[in-house]
Amino acid sequence: MALKPVELHKAYRLINHGPTVMASAEFDGVRDVMSASWVCPLDYDKLTAVMGAGSFTRSLFEKSGKFAVQVPFVSQTQLVAKMGKWAR
Repeated sequence: MALKPVELHKAYRLINHGPTVMASAEFDGVRDVMSASWVCPLDYDKLTAVMGAGSFTRSLFEKSGKFAVQVPFVSQTQLVAKMGKWAR
């Protein structure tokens, strides 16, 4: 399957069906990524995320004010599962 661009105002469609996604953040050269499920759109215009208070990824996000959400391909299932077990 080829990647296709999605207009920003339609990006909610990438998570509308509730996929497991990867959330990543970086601060001061320290990076982390986590698998996240229970994902659904809450707003059309902006991304809202709720991460557990003890999440290392969340601590990096809070310090930097930035995070990224990746919607993996089915072929990346093992990677997503591995990241889900590799929590700091």
